[in-house]
Amino acid sequence: VSTQSTGSTDAAVMADLAQLPEIVAFGMLIAREHFGEHVERVAKSVHGVSKTLQMIVQHTGLNFRDVRNALLVLMQHGIVHVRGDGEGEAPQDFYHLDVQLLLQRTRFPRFVEHVQTLYSETNDDLGWATGAVVQHICLHGRITTADLIRDLVQQLQDSAAEGSSQPVAKSVLERALHRLTLDRFVKRASPTDDKPKQPVSTVPVGKQRGSKRSTMSQISMRNKKQKVATTKDMPMEMQMLMELGNPGALTDTQAKPAASEEAAAAEDAKDVELDPDTIWSIDPQVFRLHFRNEACQVFVADLICEDAAVILHSAMKAGLAKGGVAQNRKHSPPLTLNEIRDAIPVNSTVFTREMLAGYLDTMSIDNFQILTKTTMGTAHTYKINYATLVKAMKQRHVECVVFEKFGQLGRRLFRTLLKHDWTEQSQLAERAMIPKKKACTLLYSLHKAGFVQVQEVPKVPDHTVRMTIFLWSASLTHGCESLSLIHISEPTRLLSISYAVFCLKKKKKTITKIK
Repeated sequence: VSTQSTGSTDAAVMADLAQLPEIVAFGMLIAREHFGEHVERVAKSVHGVSKTLQMIVQHTGLNFRDVRNALLVLMQHGIVHVRGDGEGEAPQDFYHLDVQLLLQRTRFPRFVEHVQTLYSETNDDLGWATGAVVQHICLHGRITTADLIRDLVQQLQDSAAEGSSQPVAKSVLERALHRLTLDRFVKRASPTDDKPKQPVSTVPVGKQRGSKRSTMSQISMRNKKQKVATTKDMPMEMQMLMELGNPGALTDTQAKPAASEEAAAAEDAKDVELDPDTIWSIDPQVFRLHFRNEACQVFVADLICEDAAVILHSAMKAGLAKGGVAQNRKHSPPLTLNEIRDAIPVNSTVFTREMLAGYLDTMSIDNFQILTKTTMGTAHTYKINYATLVKAMKQRHVECVVFEKFGQLGRRLFRTLLKHDWTEQSQLAERAMIPKKKACTLLYSLHKAGFVQVQEVPKVPDHTVRMTIFLWSASLTHGCESLSLIHISEPTRLLSISYAVFCLKKKKKTITKIK
């Protein structure tokens, strides 16, 4: 669904978006850029309040067919959820938009870049193929194996000078899809959503935006026979354990890395057979875990050293293979010394058992408590504290911004308030070892910027300043919210217009309207 934009229509769109909250308006701008004007109008209609199909038609002023196709596009990408209302004589379906899933589309270029970088270390062709597979699935939301391979091979034929490379390219694409499923970046999408209260339709729509071909006839996919293998019905974690075996077994630590590399090379070399009717979708949770792990690795490298970061990265891989995504959110499953050592890459630094134990003990007694060490008899297990690492990185980022704006003394005050919550002003100045007048000036500057909060406790009813106690507090949550839009949008600037630039344009237009 697309229209030709003109200057007048763009001005009208910006005027309408100015009436919405900033996050919602940015999401509508993404919907317009990715899907077109009709999809944006339908998305704006179903945001906030669930509506039926007839209500959406009346609210948007579009015809029934355009609204239906727009909803199919949004449902295929998982942005709109449908909820059935079984009450009454005529049950109806209500549609609701999730803005966070719409904003998630700004991460798609980073998803593609991540898998390309990750698999290019093993094979350049595999890195290119995994990036192409992830990009195609992101653009279509959900797609079958046959359609995915056929579309990518067709693109290769159109771009390549000779068509003799089709069999090789097809085998590489199949192996890339197989590796992505093993590493959980791509998951099998069932015909019905995994959310029981808000089922999502998986009806595939036309492959090109603006296709006039009707797609409602493809709803019959739900009624097809679903004869699949036994392992296909299992969760992805169980499939990984059955295919890769038990990664936590205690074996020879010197022979196992080489054997795992040989097994991976043999797995890439052989042909992979995939079910052509399987529907695939991207798992954003796995990508977020990988992004978080990369940030934690960089943080530990700056805090301790590069070798400690390599060991932490190996422990993260072992924890993800052992516990899956569900058990690696706040902390990893317990890992033994042998499990961490088995996950260390062969081409990295050779760590002896004593060196590895020393690095792990150093990270367990660090002030940030990167690891938690548990001793049971003569055996030691380690857990990665992801929540503590994320909190430490968040604190470091906020403190860097406070240091840039208010200097060393301002950062010292902010750090003291994080340790001693709701502290009186004179006591805070003594603990931070700052003169009272200087501390008072810095506190009110930090409060004006939104990094600290103040609570007045009057001793008398008339709230006299001299008879009032001021208690100061600071939290990382408020500190992160106080960061400027430039700091928030800079790491995720993937579109032609970023969130910060959009908000600045909106602010400028509002000021012009007031004048």
